[in-house]
Amino acid sequence: MKRAGAKGKVTFPAIRILLVDDSAAIRQTLAALLSSYTEFAIIHQSVNGVGAISKAGELQPDVILVDINLPDINGTRSDSADKACCALRRNTSVKRTRPFADG
Repeated sequence: MKRAGAKGKVTFPAIRILLVDDSAAIRQTLAALLSSYTEFAIIHQSVNGVGAISKAGELQPDVILVDINLPDINGTRSDSADKACCALRRNTSVKRTRPFADG
């Protein structure tokens, strides 16, 4: 996938994103929002951290967007994020998301 560029300008590959959240509604909302920009490509959505680590090694995303309250891997612990990064053979940015607070 390529980012859109003006005629005659250089285009760059889209930023490849792996979404990780146990809430289908949050995953779908983030995917819809990010997919509306040509600069981003959602390459996989995972419901848990273990599955995400496996897919990260296989798909080599540029960014992993992780819910901090996953039931199987707590996203606030740096070792969990490190495990995901270690599954990759190149630099990947791991970003943690927080749940929405009520009212």
